[in-house]
Amino acid sequence: MKPIIFCLLFISMASCSPDEAYGRVSKVVDGDTFDVALQDYNASQISEDIIRIRLADIDTPETRGAKACEAGKNASAYTRAWLLSTYIFLDLDD
Repeated sequence: MKPIIFCLLFISMASCSPDEAYGRVSKVVDGDTFDVALQDYNASQISEDIIRIRLADIDTPETRGAKACEAGKNASAYTRAWLLSTYIFLDLDD
């Protein structure tokens, strides 16, 4: 009986897939935020074909509003050169 339960548990764990997505960076909003046009995803938390991603633990100066500064424009230009039109793999967390 124990081997059968173990096999069923193993099969159910193997069929679980994490929330993952693959796509192309379509727009850089600012130095720490960009949009991804999804091409392939198996994620229960995604309901759109384009999602906005904010880089965790990264805080760049603002590019708009009262706090806008030149460093924010430089950060955006760097992120744009680094990411725009590249294909990325996303591992989505809650």
